[in-house]
Amino acid sequence: MPERMDFWEALYSRRSVREFKPDPIEDWKLERILDVARWAPSPENVQNWRYVVIKDPEIKKLLGEMGKVQASMHFGEPPYELLESRLWYLPEEIKHEVIEMYYDGSLFDYCAEAPVNILCLCAEGHYDYPALPPSSWLEHLGGTGPLMMGILNMWLAATALGVGAAFNVFPVLDMRDQEYLSHLLGIPHSWRIYGVFCLGYPAKEWEIPPSRHPIEAIAFSERWGKPWVRAELRDPPELPDEPLPKKDVFEVIYERRSIREYKLTEDGKPVPIPDWKIERILDAARWTPSYMNVQPWRFIVVRDPEIKEWMAKTGVETSAAAFGEVPTYEFTDERIWYLPKHIRPGVLEREYDGRLFDYCGECDVTIVCCHSTEQHQDVAAVPGMGFWQDLYCAWGPQMMAVQAMWLAATALNLGAGFNTFPVIGLGNNEFITELLGVPPSWRVTYTLNIGVPAYARMLGPSRYPLEAVAFVERWGKPYIRGPIMQE
Repeated sequence: MPERMDFWEALYSRRSVREFKPDPIEDWKLERILDVARWAPSPENVQNWRYVVIKDPEIKKLLGEMGKVQASMHFGEPPYELLESRLWYLPEEIKHEVIEMYYDGSLFDYCAEAPVNILCLCAEGHYDYPALPPSSWLEHLGGTGPLMMGILNMWLAATALGVGAAFNVFPVLDMRDQEYLSHLLGIPHSWRIYGVFCLGYPAKEWEIPPSRHPIEAIAFSERWGKPWVRAELRDPPELPDEPLPKKDVFEVIYERRSIREYKLTEDGKPVPIPDWKIERILDAARWTPSYMNVQPWRFIVVRDPEIKEWMAKTGVETSAAAFGEVPTYEFTDERIWYLPKHIRPGVLEREYDGRLFDYCGECDVTIVCCHSTEQHQDVAAVPGMGFWQDLYCAWGPQMMAVQAMWLAATALNLGAGFNTFPVIGLGNNEFITELLGVPPSWRVTYTLNIGVPAYARMLGPSRYPLEAVAFVERWGKPYIRGPIMQE
């Protein structure tokens, strides 16, 4: 039977492992890791992800060579002093060796050594919903964002099972390599490989923990620049009023839901959440992976009822504009096939008039999430990456951080709902940016709304079977479940 690991232990012990033993990964472990990827959030339940499991030594060798070449091109130019300062968190005795591995690209050739490579794919034109025309924002929200959330799920699951993992974008950074791999593996033109998730047993213990900014540097209270003060440092200090719940990491991943209805007090106010719980949720974001350890995220904790009410009203207006023009009920009805027929009309009505997205006003805390597409450019080692730079240095880490907070809320028996409608319009985004004092180099991207659930949401998110989203060695050859998972 699978080992068990507490969610918090898995979160804090996760590392990027780039040196592997040759030992194969047991099939049941690989299957459990793949399975949790399906349980990431998926807007409109599009489930816009596919995975190709690669064990073929020749393909892995090819991926390793591609990764080394592309990494050496991107890291071969910056001065030694720049990379040295960029890697400030490494001990002096190993810093020189690591910098040389950046220069020659050998830090990113580990696909060849990892027993398992998982190609992570997303469709670029996934929305058949006529009210949601394709845009870069929607592509991130509905496609690459959920894909990155699923990768974090796999990373946590691998950690719990004693398997090392790392995510490598360099083998697919060049579009010519993308096209070659797609042709070689039979991948359709509408799907793009966004990276390689490598798995294997660690060759050595990871002794250096990832360095992270303190929580005061990434989290603000009510508006930008007003640091979150840790509860234990307040006067008087606020201490936990109950033990930290212990939940298996798989239990948390499978239990996570989109919660949009929250408990209220008798006078109609949200049930308050202790600050120490909010702090644990914010802390979870700090421990997610970040390209070159840039940590390009900031969070504003908003409890102000007027600001939350504005976001609720704006969310209603924006979502009504997006969903209110759907041509026929029948089309939309088929779009939510996963809901029981008797509740579809009510759900669709709330979607048409926007009420499905007004919950910012009912939750106790809205975490306004911001990311920077500029902060990482002091690396100077990734010029001209364009889309990839935006995804891996900004959107990707941000979405992983949001998923970590969502899982942390679930582990604390709280409810969380992800809502971008209050900030998605250009005018709305500019208004909330100015209202909260967010600098121009940072972008307000999402809200994560947290409260005590009004009721237990028993209806789980419907997911495609593993055989429909995971393939073996090449596109179209389904992954076949083993007896443990079938049970």
